[in-house]
Amino acid sequence: MYHFSVCGSKTPNGVELEELPVSCAAMYTSSEHLLKSDIVLSVMKKYLRKDMQTESSYEDRKCKIRRLEITDKSKGFIELLRQLTVCDSLSDKEFEDRFHELASQGDDHIICVIEDDSTGKIIATGSVFIEKKFIRNCGKVGHIEDVVVDSSARGLHLGKKVIQFLTEHAESVGCYKVILDCSAENRAFYEKCGFKQKEIQMVKYFT
Repeated sequence: MYHFSVCGSKTPNGVELEELPVSCAAMYTSSEHLLKSDIVLSVMKKYLRKDMQTESSYEDRKCKIRRLEITDKSKGFIELLRQLTVCDSLSDKEFEDRFHELASQGDDHIICVIEDDSTGKIIATGSVFIEKKFIRNCGKVGHIEDVVVDSSARGLHLGKKVIQFLTEHAESVGCYKVILDCSAENRAFYEKCGFKQKEIQMVKYFT
């Protein structure tokens, strides 16, 4: 279902119109805060009830966001990355070696994960590394990479939690901006996270 936004317009209980389906929002009068028909009111209540259930389901799952730990390989971290891109099988030693290599960089390269306490599985992840420059008074830029949410946990706003965690980290270490690449279909998601399109991505693969 397509959505549209009306800046600054909310329902009486504080829900932004851009979060409502078109069938609800199009018949809502923001100036009077009145719905045009009982039918739309019924649809809207159903939608809001579903949204509240989604929020409560997130709380019920007791998901926590944290940095990657060396034991996360056994919690499905590699399998989760395969939902994003090619990720070959790694031995425990290969994983541990790369983990320690990244950990040695401290705050300059972090990977965050969201673990579902009820299952012990990693259900979302993302990373940010800090590029140090000579320009802008030896400024720093954060590069966000490898953001993915498990297919069973999408719709719970976990992607936003990951992006918030990574952007806040980049800001905390003094970055003047944070950047990322994304597919066209994910553009709207990142715009909701406060990003805007800038320039064009270029790539050259060596293998």
